[in-house]
Amino acid sequence: SPGFAGDRYRLEPFAVAPRPEGGMRLVVGGTGSTRTPTLAGRYAAEYNGYPAPPDVYRARLDVMRTAAGSAGRDPDTILVSTSGAVLAAESRAEYEELFRQRAADAEMELDELEAHYARRSTPRGTYEQVAESVAALESVGVRRFYLQRGLDFDPEADAALLGVLGT
Repeated sequence: SPGFAGDRYRLEPFAVAPRPEGGMRLVVGGTGSTRTPTLAGRYAAEYNGYPAPPDVYRARLDVMRTAAGSAGRDPDTILVSTSGAVLAAESRAEYEELFRQRAADAEMELDELEAHYARRSTPRGTYEQVAESVAALESVGVRRFYLQRGLDFDPEADAALLGVLGT
């Protein structure tokens, strides 16, 4: 670090260790349809868009690829990813019970929770349905899915889901 000297305090220079190998990789992400993918195309090593229906995601990727090309970059060198929560169970009956429990925990009606998940394009349903949702994103160019977990973390259920989704 080069240090700092101001009117009220001073920081002596210090070594930052360990230093990133190969430089810092910039990730640009968000839900925007124009500005976010444009910035990603111009500057980022990775574009991380929140899950969306495949046609919406494809449009965002078109904007990102055009911006990359305009900046003299090869758009195929930009890793495309998404991240989000997933609500899944092995069977339809187990999923419906899990969904009812989530609605109760959130103090929401079932249709309210479904509308919330639909707005966020949350992959949900049986493991196979979630695998199909993720495969649809992959078909338009998404190469990585970051699974987000919070207080709902269940190691056994997540292991089963990840086993279906693959590596």
